[in-house]
Amino acid sequence: MSKPRQDTAYQDGVEQFLTFAYRDIPRDSEILCPCKKCKNRLNHSHDEVRTHLRCDGIIQGYTTWVHHGEMYESPQFAFVDVPTDTTNLPTSGVSRAPAVQDGMQELLQAAFFRNEMFESLPSMSEGVVDVESGFADMEQTVAEDVHPADDNAKESEQNLYERYLKDAHTSLYPGCKFSKLSFLVNLYHLKCLNGWTQESFTRLLGVLSDSYPPHVDLPKTYYQVKRIIRALGLDYVKIHACPKDCMLFRGSSAKKDFCDVCQSSRWKDFKKNGSTIRPKKKKKPAKVLRYFPLIPRLQRLFSTTKTSDDMRWHEDGRTKDGKMRHPADGEAWEDFNRRYPKFAADARNVRLGLASDGFNPFGNMSSKHSTWPVMLVPYNLPPWICMKQTSLLLSMIIPGPDSPGNDVDIYLQPLIDELLELWKGVQTCDASSRKKFPL
Repeated sequence: MSKPRQDTAYQDGVEQFLTFAYRDIPRDSEILCPCKKCKNRLNHSHDEVRTHLRCDGIIQGYTTWVHHGEMYESPQFAFVDVPTDTTNLPTSGVSRAPAVQDGMQELLQAAFFRNEMFESLPSMSEGVVDVESGFADMEQTVAEDVHPADDNAKESEQNLYERYLKDAHTSLYPGCKFSKLSFLVNLYHLKCLNGWTQESFTRLLGVLSDSYPPHVDLPKTYYQVKRIIRALGLDYVKIHACPKDCMLFRGSSAKKDFCDVCQSSRWKDFKKNGSTIRPKKKKKPAKVLRYFPLIPRLQRLFSTTKTSDDMRWHEDGRTKDGKMRHPADGEAWEDFNRRYPKFAADARNVRLGLASDGFNPFGNMSSKHSTWPVMLVPYNLPPWICMKQTSLLLSMIIPGPDSPGNDVDIYLQPLIDELLELWKGVQTCDASSRKKFPL
């Protein structure tokens, strides 16, 4: 429907759109009209929508019909179209499901930054910021979510990638539409969406393991699945904080035991019979900030063709008629472009909005507790995508029990450091152009 309105192909596209929009509803129903005048705000009948589209044209950039029943694939599962290459994988004794396009290979390539996605580039590691090294002094999430005994045998990244790639091309059982890897990813996704406890998830795995043939070899516990999922996702780091919100124990202060401002201990003290004692076992921090590094998350958005194209929508797909529909149409956006023309010259440079608010995570309003998540909104995306839950970026979780108040700037320090690094430019691979660019 990007053709001229007089073109036969455009007329056929209008009919295809109407057929799709009315596939599940009566013909005499009214739907939102996506013409350039109605802009999905006014309802009209079948014939009126056809007339509007033929006379006025469809909204520029409205290619995913989310207002008419088409589901938008969230960034986690929208992957670059890369030819499947399994020549190096063993084929004896396993059943393949080549017709199933579940995106697992592309997920692996994005998670492990494989340079098969960018054949024209000599190396993916050259010039890419090592985010993990920037948080070398921080606690890793393994201590909280996975038993340390589970990580005894550490595999090299190459062997881990090859093992996961094999599971991504191995059917769960003959005739199953799921591969071993996609089954675990979807099962864990359901666990997160529905709030299943770790114990209930482990019991479900036990039932499934007993139900399937022995060669399926599913993980038996939540922690085994967690180890697999952690290698695919984007991890977070734990940064100790002063219990009075004075400072973060990071950088040059990472090894200190007391706050530089109020001299409070970073460790929890226990009281027994009115006296304060220090625990003999491993010390527990009094307050922990959970921080989700931003740079690898932004780089992941450009590792697939779909999300990479969407990140340029504000420049390439937006209707520029002077009307306010998106932050890119506002005066503040234009003023920023005038002040920093070098930044505005590349539409792939990311514009972020920041939002935060406190809530009681325990659901009991009689108890006083306030935890503050900090969210980032990528405004490069179209308006029907950028405000979806799957598009929001969780930057950090500021712990309670009290609101940080004016000390919130203390907790924003890691984010500000990364934003300053991004302002200088971080080498990132663009799946659409198959080239590197400074993000």
